[in-house]
Amino acid sequence: MAFVGYVRVSHVGSREGESFRSPTEQAEQIQMWAKLRGVDVEVLEPELDESGARLDRPILEKAIKGIESGRWEGLVVAYLSRFARSTKHLLHLTDRIEAAGGSVVFVAENLDTSTPAGRMQRTILAAVAEQERDVKVEDFARRTEDAVARGLWKFRQLPLGYKLVKRRPSGLAPSVDAPKVKWAFHARAGGATITSIAAKIRMTPNGTRRLLANRVYLGEIRVGKFVNAEAHEPLIDVATFDQVQAMHGKVPARSKRPALLAGLIRCQSCGHVMARMNPKNPIYRCHVNHSAGRCPAPAGISAHRIEPYVSEVARAEIQVLTFSVQRRSGEGEKLRAELTRAESELAAYLEATEVAGLPMETFVAGSRKRQATVEAARARLDAFYAISPIGEGFADGAEFWDDLKAHERNTLLRGLIEAVVILPVGRGIAMPARDRVRIFAKGTIDVAYRGGGVALPIAALPFPDADDPRLLGVASFEDRLRSTGG
Repeated sequence: MAFVGYVRVSHVGSREGESFRSPTEQAEQIQMWAKLRGVDVEVLEPELDESGARLDRPILEKAIKGIESGRWEGLVVAYLSRFARSTKHLLHLTDRIEAAGGSVVFVAENLDTSTPAGRMQRTILAAVAEQERDVKVEDFARRTEDAVARGLWKFRQLPLGYKLVKRRPSGLAPSVDAPKVKWAFHARAGGATITSIAAKIRMTPNGTRRLLANRVYLGEIRVGKFVNAEAHEPLIDVATFDQVQAMHGKVPARSKRPALLAGLIRCQSCGHVMARMNPKNPIYRCHVNHSAGRCPAPAGISAHRIEPYVSEVARAEIQVLTFSVQRRSGEGEKLRAELTRAESELAAYLEATEVAGLPMETFVAGSRKRQATVEAARARLDAFYAISPIGEGFADGAEFWDDLKAHERNTLLRGLIEAVVILPVGRGIAMPARDRVRIFAKGTIDVAYRGGGVALPIAALPFPDADDPRLLGVASFEDRLRSTGG
């Protein structure tokens, strides 16, 4: 049986020197170890731009699962620091491997965890690696504090209205778009709507809201707890900025009924979430202009057409679950464990990576990705507990659905549905909902949620045939029950 080799680089960039262990060098060390001992080793593809303080590393997880399934005899790593930089995480990972009958070899340290002495040295060296990481975190914090104090702009994306001055120290200076930003603030202070301002400056409404709330236009740079209130030339005075912030609390009149499909309904052409507009005659529409570009064929559909259709699908699903929920007595505990695990991983990530050697945008994207996992796990748990009482006072799924409040229906749908995809059709063309709507079951399609500082792409979503197994529909009750093993 062969060993599996693991290679990791925390951040490639343009790094070089003694502190940088390239993927090629690590793989060569692993192959040399295997050759000297006359054993086979399969070196997996490198895990790039991943911190050693993280547990959720896909390549490492693949290696460990392979050992647990009996495919590989053990794990070989060129350097202990490539495996983990947290004593807690290292012990957790090695415990998993050793529980499966495998061992971990650290080539440079000449350690084999199959022996008591090797395990003791492993723990000591892991503590040393963790201390080195802590030193780097502190050093990063010091350098961040210094950069903020000097007014340096270290983020990848420049705020609209500013340009980067190529001098020492490099900072922000007004650009040719500065008048556009000033106009946006003064227009909003004068009562203009977010939508009209967004159209004028060619941004999305959400992007415009973020712009109008960004304190960078006061001349401020803020990175975590470090703040420089006079980092560069302001574009807006404090009085105007405060007036605009006060207006954010003035929410325009809306329908008292929340959008049933909020966060779920998406335009097939661009993949972005659609918004419900026009309270008197509600309609779901694509925003058209997104941060990453313009939707090539924006979709729109009347709420009076799509919401009853999705409601019928929900009733059919609930009717099936009415008969299956009794067989899932342990699922509530399972979903609760999933939520706890997701929350723990988010907390561990924030604690362990607190900007430790990661670019800021990578750190933010990683934290938002884990937050999305937490929210998805919580939605599944909420949906389960919402469905569980069925049969206790409700005759069928339709009665249960009708008894729910609007926000409760949305929560339930988020536990059942991943996305409601709307196919765009020409203006004035009438088409039955079943021909232009595809409702994907939870977990059956990958859709973009939050960009983590990066614009969500313009990417078409699949629109398969109506009998695709990933889809939910208003099938006969007997067919749906049979498909779930009922």
